[in-house]
Amino acid sequence: MITAGPLSLFRASDSCRDLASRTHLLFNTLAPPTRLSLGAGLVFDVRFTPVFRISADSTRVAYFADPDGDGQFTLFSAALAGGGALLALGPIVPASSSPDEFLLSADSTRAVYRGAGGQLLVARLDGGAPPLLLATLAPQDGLLEFALTPDSSRAVYRGRTTNLGPAELFSVPLD
Repeated sequence: MITAGPLSLFRASDSCRDLASRTHLLFNTLAPPTRLSLGAGLVFDVRFTPVFRISADSTRVAYFADPDGDGQFTLFSAALAGGGALLALGPIVPASSSPDEFLLSADSTRAVYRGAGGQLLVARLDGGAPPLLLATLAPQDGLLEFALTPDSSRAVYRGRTTNLGPAELFSVPLD
C-alpha cells in the first residue's frame, strides 16, 4: 500500500480472474486522528482497565491516568475535537478495574469520581472551579458504588460511614 495525502494505492488479487493483480485507488476522506492525551500520557497500572468517558453532548472526553508512573492517578478532561488545554480535574483513587471509577453528568458539565480516603468528589469538565467534596465515607472500602440522576442534579451512592458499619444508601446534590 502506498499512501500520500488523501490518496491510498494498493494492489489486491482478484480470485475471479485466476489471481491476476488489479490496482485500486481509494480516497481517504477521514481526517487524521487527534491526540487527546498530550501532556498526560496514558500510563496505567496493570491492575486497572483504562477507562474513559465521552460527554453526552460529544464535546469533552474524560479519563484517568498515571502520567508520572508513580501510582498517583489523576482525572483529566480534554476537548473531544482537540485543541484547548488538557485539564487535570483532580486526583482519583481507582478502587478496582470497574468502569464506575467516575461518571459524567447527563448535562455534560461535571465528573463525579472517587477521591482518597473514601471521598466522593465532583469537578467541572471545563475546569471552571476546584473539585467539590460531596461525601466522606469510611476510608477502607467505604464508597461501594455511585450513580447520577438523569437530570444531573444528584449523586446517589452506597457506602459505609465506618469501616465495619453496614452499607447504606445516600443521596447528595451535585451543586
